[in-house]
Amino acid sequence: MQTQIHFDAFAEELFKNIDISPTQFETAKSHYEAVAKVLIEGGVGYHIYTQGSFSYGTVVRPFKYGKDTDFDIDLVCQSAGDKAATAPRGL
Repeated sequence: MQTQIHFDAFAEELFKNIDISPTQFETAKSHYEAVAKVLIEGGVGYHIYTQGSFSYGTVVRPFKYGKDTDFDIDLVCQSAGDKAATAPRGL
């Protein structure tokens, strides 16, 4: 039982260290919401949402050469137009 307690504490600390910070999460969220707003107001899409690790809450903190680095978010933009009537160039 003691081994399980040590492992749980170790795992919790590990996960804290590889997760993005709350500040990084909020910054990323506000940026993606700003992009979504521009696309929606421009008539390009009507539903924009995250996919992948950001959507699942499994983003791994990017770390390179001993420093935090940038990361990206994958977004899906569902077009408001009719697929049959919209050419890729027009979109």
